[in-house]
Amino acid sequence: MVVLHVIYIGNALKVINLDVIIFHFGMFSIVSALDRSGVLKYVAAKMLARANSNVNSIMFVFVIGLGLLSAFLANDTIALLHYWTSHSLYIFQNKSA
Repeated sequence: MVVLHVIYIGNALKVINLDVIIFHFGMFSIVSALDRSGVLKYVAAKMLARANSNVNSIMFVFVIGLGLLSAFLANDTIALLHYWTSHSLYIFQNKSA
């Protein structure tokens, strides 16, 4: 927007909210820590065990599990958790097969 001169740089700098930037940095740090500690792989393994390798059950467990987590974490964090949990689940399934 600034490059296309839709808004001026002074106005763009005025609307930057550092509280939101710090909040997101903290949430993304939590997801990174959960990934490095192996918690996301553990959660993915538990979800897979709970779903009994049925595609509909896996989707149901993911929707309910991530829906419950969204009550405690921000939606952006849940999106990252979903990606990393899905990725871990994929790797876990390929190692088991």
